[in-house]
This record gives sequence, C-alpha cells and structure tokens, in this order.
Amino acid sequence: TTWGHQSTLTVNDPSEVARGLCGVAAHGDHIAISACWIGTMTEDEHPAALIYVFRRDGARWIQEAKLSGYEVSLNRDRIAIGMPWGDSDHVYAVGSVLVYRRIVSQWVFETQLTWPEVNENGRFGDSLELRGDWLVVSRRGGSSCPQTPCQEAAVFRHEGDKWNYDGRVSDHADGSWTKTVGFVRDGLVVTGAAGGAEGATLAYL
Repeated sequence: TTWGHQSTLTVNDPSEVARGLCGVAAHGDHIAISACWIGTMTEDEHPAALIYVFRRDGARWIQEAKLSGYEVSLNRDRIAIGMPWGDSDHVYAVGSVLVYRRIVSQWVFETQLTWPEVNENGRFGDSLELRGDWLVVSRRGGSSCPQTPCQEAAVFRHEGDKWNYDGRVSDHADGSWTKTVGFVRDGLVVTGAAGGAEGATLAYL
C-alpha cells in the first residue's frame, strides 16, 4: 500500500502560523490541528497555541474554525480542546477542557470541564481523547497528588444535555505521570505513562 500526498493545509492568517505542531486529530471530513509557538509565551506566561479546524470539500480542505487551545481530540460533531495552562481564580495552571459542537458549519461552545478539585499546576487537559459520549482527560500533577509527578485521568460521559463526571483512573506508582490517554472501546480506558522507574513507559487498562 502506498500513501500519496493529497493536500497541503494552509491557514487563513499565515502571519499567526506557529513554529511547531503540537497535535492533530481527524474524524470523517474534518481535521483539527494544534499549532503552538515553541518557546513563546502569552502575556500570562503560558505556552501559546491555536486550534485550526479544516473541512474537506471535494478535493479541497477549507479552514472552518480557529479556536484557542493546546491539546485536541475530534469525534463525530464534537471537538474537545485541552487548556492545561489555564488559570482559575488566580491559581496557576489548573487547566480545563473546552467542548465545542458543530451545528451546520459553526463550532459552538458547549461546556467547560475541570478536575473535581482545584490543583495548582495540575495542568488538567494535558492529554485527552473523545470517543462518542465518552471523554477521558489526564492531568500532569497538582497539590492533591501524593507525589509529583503523578498519574491521574478523569472520565466524563455525555448524558442528555450535560457532560457528567464518571470517575477517575489513578496510579501513583513509579513516579510516573499520564502522558497519553485513549479508549479501547466505549467505557474502557487505556492510559500510557511516562517517567516511571528507569524511564519505563507503562500502560493501564
């Protein structure tokens, strides 16, 4: 099987193009790209990044939206955006996740999700995956961790018109932290850990 070049995506505001690609997500006829400014900080001293959403129209890819954020996951008509460096009530880098829903050709804000407890430098939204009515989101650390770094991820489920907290996945062994999260299938979470004993990469189901 040969994979050939199909298209080059170009944003509508090239003056704002970042110097690094922080992440990408795709589903159906949509692609979401997280573009970050390597080594560049915002006015509140957080890493700067934008999410560009493209829609396929025949042989072309058209920019459909530009959203603020860092990590990104796209599924069906929703997009989840991690904001791990976001502050809350003057608490540094608590983090949150913004969820948008596509209505016709507009991405409309749906909700903002946070970790159940406020944790300084928790960086909630460090990685995430959206799958159907399920969303799993990791955090990097925080004041409630028994040690730093720690490994925790929160699971949310969309029911009716709300996203409800459904529990957490925790493991504080080996000094590791959750770097990647995902679903094997709806309701079954897998997390990949880094920074464990002797630099090992771990996985939990």
